[in-house]
Amino acid sequence: MGCDPSLNGFAVSLPNGQCFTVGSAHSAAAWRRFGWGRLARIRQGLDFLIGRTEPDLLVVEKLVTSGPGDVTMLAYAHGIAREVAAARGVPIAEVMPSTAKRYATGSGSADKALMVVEANRFRGEWGPVEDDNQADATWFRLMGEHWANGTTVSPEHAARRDCIFGPWKKTAGAQWPEK
Repeated sequence: MGCDPSLNGFAVSLPNGQCFTVGSAHSAAAWRRFGWGRLARIRQGLDFLIGRTEPDLLVVEKLVTSGPGDVTMLAYAHGIAREVAAARGVPIAEVMPSTAKRYATGSGSADKALMVVEANRFRGEWGPVEDDNQADATWFRLMGEHWANGTTVSPEHAARRDCIFGPWKKTAGAQWPEK
């Protein structure tokens, strides 16, 4: 299962490839309506999806704290993902955003639009993702499948195995649980 934790677009890509955005608010009006209750809605939604699909692994975007802006709100969403996974006994893997971008597109600096385009190339029966959050969750799930059992969506992604197994530069990488 892949997860792109955020308070504005907490996206999940299920093991079967289906994507959901859980408990999030995409507007100021939605924030006023749900406020901090969004945290509970995100937790309930993620807990339901993990309980229903029983994934072997939850792959999340690594929380990057060395950039512009306050990451406090984002950290709340990341904490929820970790708490729910721990409560359900699901191991967690973390992938740096630049590593996911390079795995998906070949470039660690790819923009959100290209991530969506590349995710939609491999969506199959579920159709296009709704936004860049679901695209990222899709790539985290696909990276987890590559790590766990060697399954890749294309030969070009098989060739990008260093995104899964390293070695990495300072701003890239992934942390996988013990097998």
